[in-house]
Amino acid sequence: MLSSPVPQPPTLCVAAGKSGGHLIPALQLAKLWHEQHPDGKVVLCTYGTALDQKIYEQYPFISTVQSFTFTTFVASKLWRYPIISYQAITACFQAWRLLRSTKPEKIITSGGFVALPVSIAAKLLGIPVEVYELNVHPGKAVKALALLGARVFVVFSETLNVMPRAILVDYPVRFTSADLRSRVAARNELTAQIASTLPLHPGRPTLFIVGGSQGSQYLNNLVLKLVAAKPELHTQIQIIHQVGTNPKQYSDNYTQLGIPHLVFDFHSAIAACYQAADLVICRAGAGTLFELKYFKRPAIIIPLVAASTSHQEANARAITAQCPELFSTWTQASVDGNPQGFFNAVAKQLLY
Repeated sequence: MLSSPVPQPPTLCVAAGKSGGHLIPALQLAKLWHEQHPDGKVVLCTYGTALDQKIYEQYPFISTVQSFTFTTFVASKLWRYPIISYQAITACFQAWRLLRSTKPEKIITSGGFVALPVSIAAKLLGIPVEVYELNVHPGKAVKALALLGARVFVVFSETLNVMPRAILVDYPVRFTSADLRSRVAARNELTAQIASTLPLHPGRPTLFIVGGSQGSQYLNNLVLKLVAAKPELHTQIQIIHQVGTNPKQYSDNYTQLGIPHLVFDFHSAIAACYQAADLVICRAGAGTLFELKYFKRPAIIIPLVAASTSHQEANARAITAQCPELFSTWTQASVDGNPQGFFNAVAKQLLY
């Protein structure tokens, strides 16, 4: 009598990367899947950047990582076209070979260029694709995947105006009730984990600045202008600052001004940063906005200005309409045109 074949554990493939805004929510969806399939395997298709590696190393359930290299597409730089075409074809072959060997039950992606070769390979192999559009305005990759037959999920109801067949779902916030803590406990946790020449004070109003990988520099410069223009704040507030690069420069500046602070380029205790803050200044990446909403933290949003897309402006308008009691939005043009008015608004919201 022949024995029945032993069932193999299920496999999920995730395609995302190049920014925390793409990779973190995709991995959160993978985490939820893995909690339902504890014996399952998760395969990650991503970019080979240091930031991606920092992020996915925090998810020990990932069994396989396939990194892809893509040259940045710029329409005017025609000499890059052959290189990009070769990379795309190579990536499709690599993805097809990976999916054929691992046999995932589905692909989950949050868009981005890496999603295209993986989804094309999945289409050839008959593997379903689920794509999550996390911004109000759908990206080019998401639109292309929809044409390929992917199932599309959106987190802003406004997106349904342009993708009426999409399914509205909650944003996959990475935090749970286990991450909730008091403001004092959050400040104590951060002070214990992040070294500072002037650590946080238990009772001072706290400003948290978070820019994201693309939007940090403008906000970094803006907060330096804020503390220079409002010297009366030096003895009244404290600062938590995710700078992106060169944290020592900003830490030294705050030390010279006598401002208690915690400065870092990347840290996993971002939940404590949110909860330690009385006010946040941020960009309008969907992840940041929905995490602020989850922790009910007041924020001044300054959307990133980009020549190729206005998606952050749309995100800011949508989230501000949802939670006007928490959020206000300033454009970069309005800040630059009236910096003193912006600085006064920050000081008023922090101190009164």
